[in-house]
Amino acid sequence: MCGIAAILWAEAEDAPTAEDAKAAKAAVLKLASRCGIARRGPDSLDACVPAPHVALAASVLTMRSKGDARQPATDASGNALCWNGEWFQGGPAPDAADAP
Repeated sequence: MCGIAAILWAEAEDAPTAEDAKAAKAAVLKLASRCGIARRGPDSLDACVPAPHVALAASVLTMRSKGDARQPATDASGNALCWNGEWFQGGPAPDAADAP
């Protein structure tokens, strides 16, 4: 099982700084641990701050893949994606009977 946590907040102050982003990442990782999300995925636990006032954390339990399934997945544009379940990159999804 995987786990996802998010913190969204609004402030009327100036734009967030790099220090704010670092604090937000630490806060969402603490939330993930406190809510039991961290133990849902022992293969990885990571977080990102993809936009001002948004922090995401995800834990991953790899069931089939031998590859790197770290989350949140991010790109150079600052987009971030967390998902729960399997993600198939092209081709048909395996039959449910194929599960371990």
